Amino acid sequence: MLRTNKSSMVWVLKPETLEALLSPTRVRILKLLRDRNMTLSEISRSLDMSKSTVSEHIEKLLNAGLVAKNRRSKWVYVSLTEFGRKVVDGDELFVKIILSIGVALFVGGICEIYRYLTRPKITVILDSTTPPQQTMEETTYFTIINNLFGPGHDICGALLTFIALKKHEQTKLSRKSSF
Repeated sequence: MLRTNKSSMVWVLKPETLEALLSPTRVRILKLLRDRNMTLSEISRSLDMSKSTVSEHIEKLLNAGLVAKNRRSKWVYVSLTEFGRKVVDGDELFVKIILSIGVALFVGGICEIYRYLTRPKITVILDSTTPPQQTMEETTYFTIINNLFGPGHDICGALLTFIALKKHEQTKLSRKSSF
């Protein structure tokens, strides 16, 4: 849910909020609610969608804190929350914050790609400490994995370690079958 500090009006963006804004249908619902509060049936007719589909979208918007349900006699109206209104009306500061988060994620991704492409190349030198049963090829696989990711550093490292072990087993089997 959305957390706010009423005294200073600090809005905390949650993953549910960003996820809710990814759907074009949910954005259309928010724009419809900008003008007036509407019932589920009215939204359904305006979007030419089934009530059940619209209801699912409304639930996501409720969880994100963008809309609220208001019961008036026998009708339940959906309305924008103050937070939802800031999103729809494009409050300048709010839009800048969301765009800044997107830019930061993009730049972070570019930096990781650059770091990967400019990583130091690894040269393996076999010396007396290398076990005699390992070949240059086998030693290189394990050295690259350990230098790039560290043993068990993350899921990518674990996956590459698994691939290298499978390659190592295949190499051993092919040597045995060649004799």
